Amino acid sequence: MGVKARLSLIAPGNHHIDTSDYYTDRPPPDAVRKLAKNHARFLITVYHTATSKNKGVEVEKEDHESLNVLQSLEERSWPMYFMDNIKLRKISDELLALEAGTGDPWKTWLNIGLGTSINSLKLCNQPNILIGGYFILSQMLSYSNCLLRLELSSNGIGPAAARLLALALRANRSLQVLQLNKNMVHDEGATSIADALKLNNALMLLDMRENGIRSGGVCALTDATSRNTTLTKLDLRWNRLGEACDYVQDALADLKRFCSRNARNYARAAHAAHVA
Repeated sequence: MGVKARLSLIAPGNHHIDTSDYYTDRPPPDAVRKLAKNHARFLITVYHTATSKNKGVEVEKEDHESLNVLQSLEERSWPMYFMDNIKLRKISDELLALEAGTGDPWKTWLNIGLGTSINSLKLCNQPNILIGGYFILSQMLSYSNCLLRLELSSNGIGPAAARLLALALRANRSLQVLQLNKNMVHDEGATSIADALKLNNALMLLDMRENGIRSGGVCALTDATSRNTTLTKLDLRWNRLGEACDYVQDALADLKRFCSRNARNYARAAHAAHVA
């Protein structure tokens, strides 16, 4: 039996949120494990087929089970400017209760019933989510073991919110794709996320385009990726990296090399498992 943990959150407006008991070390359902494996193969196939083949590792482009995986993800999204801290708290509560199999059998905000899981959340263009909302989101991610994709583009996320998301990445063991493009994390937020990447062993794709990241941030991310074994793509385009500097060019080249190394290692392991 897993270790029980009670999650208590304080949302803006003095709304005390006391969730049900959750098992912090419960394994994900078998269906989610299979979906996560296929989703990882999909990411490798889409982003690194050429690199892998150049290294003598075959990635099956006609693997329909992996290429059609996005259609298998149970995803939820909401209109622009709809989400705020209170609504995010309700969604987070329902998602955790859904994974734990507790509470009401029908989850109204997620529009789903017990016995299933949510694998992808799109929370883009939601500037009304404030710092308290990212605290709630960070807590949810620390407990979730079924969520594979999270999109937080164009939300005005700054360094403080990025630090909260970094705390979640330290604990989360399921999230494979995190999209943070078109925010304002800057070097401080990028450094916090870099520290989390040194401990994270699940994330494969991190999108940090257009975040005002400069040379300090890219060097921190490169150093973290050198120690990370799962990240296969880190997108830093359209930042203020100062590419004219030799050390920044070297850092970007190293970053690409580390991600390609991880992709090749994953492709080899997947191919060996398939052959066995």
